[in-house]
Amino acid sequence: MLALCGETDRVERGVLEELVRRGWDVEAWVGPAAQGADGMGEAGGGIETFAFRRRFDLEAVRRIRARLDSRAPDVVLAFVSRALGPAIQAVKGHRTGLVAYRGTMGNLSRWNPWSRLTYLHPRVDRIFCVSQGVADDLGALGVPARKLAVIHKGHDPAWYTAGPRDALPCPAEACAVICLANLRPLKGVDHLVRAMAETPGHVHLLLVGEERYPGPRRLAEASPARERIHILGYRPDATALTGACDVSVMPSTRREGLPKAILEAMALGVPPVVTRMGGMAEVVQDGVNGLVVPPSDPQALAAAISRLAGAPDLRARLGQAARETLAGPLHLSRTVDRVEAMLRSVMTERRAASGTPTAPEPEASRD
Repeated sequence: MLALCGETDRVERGVLEELVRRGWDVEAWVGPAAQGADGMGEAGGGIETFAFRRRFDLEAVRRIRARLDSRAPDVVLAFVSRALGPAIQAVKGHRTGLVAYRGTMGNLSRWNPWSRLTYLHPRVDRIFCVSQGVADDLGALGVPARKLAVIHKGHDPAWYTAGPRDALPCPAEACAVICLANLRPLKGVDHLVRAMAETPGHVHLLLVGEERYPGPRRLAEASPARERIHILGYRPDATALTGACDVSVMPSTRREGLPKAILEAMALGVPPVVTRMGGMAEVVQDGVNGLVVPPSDPQALAAAISRLAGAPDLRARLGQAARETLAGPLHLSRTVDRVEAMLRSVMTERRAASGTPTAPEPEASRD
């Protein structure tokens, strides 16, 4: 398998490493700034550095086609959208299967040339959808259901360690609530900042992520709860900070696939409050392993946060259930099981279409 990865994230690396351990012949093309990619090399996979710089990159088409001509893999998996257009052009004339990854909703249209030349292109065999919400979004655009593989990106709780409580910029007795997201309108952080005015005085909010627009800061500065709102910006230790907090919130209002920040919080046993948006409500069950509220509703956010702030036992119960979700149905190994099944089904279809026998190959030769 040839995986076109860009800069990669921890889950993608984990999936590829586990596929190598299971006997797949995997070569990953990663961007020059990719971190942790050497882990796949240590597992026995191949790594090449290549930057996909634009949607339609002739150099990328040439490089992928040369790779297919020299040693054609059974499947190409494009984890980044910039790699998908070149991959579609490169696989022409090859029986190689092509899988696209889709982690967000929206921004596609039947009438948009880029959409029709990428995710809506007939040469794409499967789309690895990070949530049912993403699959439904693509289905509404006419993508056949047989092409849509819903695979939640699981995590391994062993990856994460909580940071020290005294690293937080709030009193030790506070209920620390973290929102880990790049601050942009679709994340709904404005609603969360407004909600803070209706929460108890011991609730402190940490906003961690790049500030992509000034809305949250302006609202925070004008809020009666401004002393309890801490805008920290980008932090390399963001996941460790999450583990030191009492509650994690993701107030997204649109286009949310399945944010890794919430899955990281759940892996650390931090109870999540999420909006009923995209894949979040597929993995967070209200009152079981977190709380779910309507999007764009500051009052509902305030009520959920206040409920958890006043009930340490409830936080502990939901946090434990969240951790068990990540250790069980959303563990990385379950994700890899589903990825393997998807890859095998694509390989079977491609061989059938080309008249190639479909007898299983030896474990170590799968590519």
